[in-house]
Amino acid sequence: MLTHAKSWQDVRVPYVLTWALLILLLQAIEDFICKLRQKEPSVDKRRKLAQLELSEEEWMHICLFCNILQMCSVLLQFHIH
Repeated sequence: MLTHAKSWQDVRVPYVLTWALLILLLQAIEDFICKLRQKEPSVDKRRKLAQLELSEEEWMHICLFCNILQMCSVLLQFHIH
């Protein structure tokens, strides 16, 4: 069960795992939407499903965010040890 941390040092978040899981999750969602779109007979619904897919710019922002998480992980390792 989760409890309240008394300081940031009490929270040991595996940032490397976090960003890796984020990318895997988003890719799985993207694949799911793509497969739904391919099987959808309605042109209007296919268009709406296509709008749910992430753009290149959105993927770039996600990658930048993951890089920030990765750097946080490295910095926290130096600070903790």
